[in-house]
Amino acid sequence: MQPPTTVLEIEAEIGISRTTIYKHLEEIKGLEFEVEFEQKIKKLRRSALEQLYSIGASQNNIKALTEFLKWTEKNTRHTKESVSSN
Repeated sequence: MQPPTTVLEIEAEIGISRTTIYKHLEEIKGLEFEVEFEQKIKKLRRSALEQLYSIGASQNNIKALTEFLKWTEKNTRHTKESVSSN
């Protein structure tokens, strides 16, 4: 037996309304978007930090290096706290 593939088939097999089915489908789509968006933000953040370090190192820019250290210290501290709490 194949799993239901349409909303009408899901409604008939499970017994919940089409409105509820659509609501759940929208929630799933929203969660998938949030996960994908968060992954993109992490990549952009990492790239920005890499560029900040690169500018600081190549141009002997103390301000850029100081900002890099501040941002990476926050990230390192957060990671260490997460690992410690587990």
